[in-house]
Amino acid sequence: MNPWLQMGITRKFLIFFLVTAILPIVTLSALIVHSVNTKFDDRISSQLHSGMLFSKELYQEDLHKLELVSNQAVLFSVTEKYRYYLKTGNFSPLDTLLNLYQKSKGLDIVTLVDDSGNAVASTAQPQIINKKVYQAMIRAALRGKVVSGVERFKDPTQNKYILTYLAVAPVFSAPNSKKVIGGLITGINIDEDSSIKRLSRILPGLDVRIFVKTPTDYQLLLSTVPDAEKTASPKLTALFNQALYRLYQPIPPSKKKKSRHRQHGAPPISPRPFQDNVNNTPYKSTFSIITNFYGSPVGYMVVSTSEKDEEDLKRTNFRYIGMYLLMGLIFISLLGAWFKRSFVNPMNELAGAADEVATGNLNIRLKPPLATANEMSQTLNNFNKMLDQLQENERLRGTFVSTLTHDLRTPLIAQKRVLEVFEEEFKVQKDSQLESLANGLLKSNDSLLDMVNKLLETYQYEDGKIKLLLESIDLNQLIEACFADMGGLAQSQKISLVNHIPQSFPIIQADLPQLKRVFLNLIGNALENIHPRSTIEINATEQNGSVTIQVKDNGPGINPDILPHIFTRYFTGHRIRQKIGSGLGLFICRMIIDLHGGTIQVESTLGKGTCFTITIPKAPMGLS
Repeated sequence: MNPWLQMGITRKFLIFFLVTAILPIVTLSALIVHSVNTKFDDRISSQLHSGMLFSKELYQEDLHKLELVSNQAVLFSVTEKYRYYLKTGNFSPLDTLLNLYQKSKGLDIVTLVDDSGNAVASTAQPQIINKKVYQAMIRAALRGKVVSGVERFKDPTQNKYILTYLAVAPVFSAPNSKKVIGGLITGINIDEDSSIKRLSRILPGLDVRIFVKTPTDYQLLLSTVPDAEKTASPKLTALFNQALYRLYQPIPPSKKKKSRHRQHGAPPISPRPFQDNVNNTPYKSTFSIITNFYGSPVGYMVVSTSEKDEEDLKRTNFRYIGMYLLMGLIFISLLGAWFKRSFVNPMNELAGAADEVATGNLNIRLKPPLATANEMSQTLNNFNKMLDQLQENERLRGTFVSTLTHDLRTPLIAQKRVLEVFEEEFKVQKDSQLESLANGLLKSNDSLLDMVNKLLETYQYEDGKIKLLLESIDLNQLIEACFADMGGLAQSQKISLVNHIPQSFPIIQADLPQLKRVFLNLIGNALENIHPRSTIEINATEQNGSVTIQVKDNGPGINPDILPHIFTRYFTGHRIRQKIGSGLGLFICRMIIDLHGGTIQVESTLGKGTCFTITIPKAPMGLS
C-alpha cells in the first residue's frame, strides 16, 4: 500500500505545512540573503569600477592640462624670449624666466632644451631614472610634436621616488616656421595636491593609494588612508606581478617600435575586486597600472573601499530581514497551529470516533474545537447528533429484539416439551414414521431455540447484564470436558482431537461455563468446516501473568476476505461459499473474552489451516 495513504492526518498536515509554508519561507530567506549579498558585492564592484574609471579620467585630464600649458608656452610671448635666448646662446637670464613661469602656472618642473636635447635652463633638476624615455620624449618634441606621459623620478634631496605628469612641447624658430630650435619640458608631481588625491572627496567612501615602482619594491607615494603601510603588501605585489606577466610580455626587437602606441591606450585595470587589508581593516580594492610614455609600468593606483562599513550595513539589513522572516515564520506557525487545532485535531478525533463506532461503541461524543460556529464545529455537532440517533435506534432495536426473543423463548420451550412427549409416545406405539417426524420437529425446535438464546445473550452482553463468576479452573480438564462433549461428532467425521495442554499447567481464574462455551464454539466451527481425517489441536503457554491458548486445525483455511469481519455480529461466510457459523457464535466468543480482559485473534492460510489465539489474564482484576 502507498505509504502516503497509511500516514495519519497529523503527519500529512505537517508534511503539507512544511512543503507549502515553511519550506517556501526558508527558500525565500535564502534567496533574499543571496540577493542582498550579491547586491552588496555588485555595489562595491560598481563603486570601485566607477572610482577607477574616474581616476583614469583625472589621470588623462591632468595630462591634457599639462599639454595645454606647454602649448600655451609655445604659442604666447614667453616663447619669444625662449627663441631669443636660444638663438643668441645667452642662457643666464633663463633660470629667472623659468622660475617666474613655474610659479605662475603652478608647475613643479620647467626645463628648456636646445636643438641637441641638452638642458640649457631648468627650475629643478631631478635625477632621471629612465633616461631612454626622457630622451625619446625630447626627440619627439624636436620633431615638432607635443607628447606627455607619467614618468618616474628620484628626488635626491629627499632620497625618494616620485611620479610626475610630464609634457614636452617644441619651440619653433619663428611663429610660422616649422624649424625646431629647442623644446620646453613642463611637469607636475603627483603629490598631496594632485587631482587623484582629491578623488576621495569627489567619491566619498573611496580611498586612493598610489605606489611608485622602485628597483627593489613598490613604495607608497600618496594615500588617503591614514597611517597606511609605506610599502605594498605581499598580496598587492603578487597581483601586480601577475598583471605585468599577463599584460606586459617581453616584446621582440622587431615590434618594439610599434609598442610605443601603448601610450595611447587606457591603463590596465584589475579584472575583479580583491580582498585587501590595511591597518588590520578589511578592504576591497581594485588597481590600475600607471604607464609612462613608452607604456611601461612606473606605478600603480589602488582604489579601495572599507568593507567594515559595508559589513555593518549588511548586518543591519540582515538583522531586519531576519526579524521580518522570523515574524513571518511565527505568523505562519501560529496560523498552522490554529488550523491544526481547528481542523486537523478534530479530523483525527472524528477518524478515531468513526473507528469506535465501527466496533459498536456508540457512547463516544466529540467536543467542537471552537465556541463559534464554523464548518468543522458543524460537522462534529452533526456527528454527535448522528450518534445520538444511532444510539436511540440501537436502544429501541435492542429493546425490541430482547422483548421479541424473550417472548419467543417461552412458546419454543413449551413446544419442545410437547414434541418430546410426542416422541416418547410414538416410541411406545412403535410408529417409526411419526417418531422420525417428531424427532425432526424437535431438532428444528432446538435449533430455533438455540438461535433465540444466542440472540438474547448477545444483547445481554452488550447491555452489561452478564456478570462473570470467577473460579479456579484446570485448563487441561476444561479442554478434556469439551472434547468429551464433541467427541461423538468428531468420531463420526474421523477427525482427531488432540490436547497438548499438560496436566501440570497452572490454575487460572475464569468463568467456567462462559469459557467452556468459547472452546465448544471454536471446536464446533472447526468440525463443521474441516475435512474428514483432519486434526484439531489445542495447546497453551503461560507468560507474564497471562495465558495464551491456541485452537488450531489443518483444514482448508478461511478466505482472507472473511478474516477482518469474522468476529462481527450477524456475519456469516455463506455468501462466499464457506461456512463459519450462524453469525453470533464468534461474536459472543469475543464478548466473553473481552469480559475476561483478554483478546482473541485468528490467523488462517488457505489450504493449510486456521489458528484461533486467545490471551486472558491468569487472574483478571476487577471482575466478579
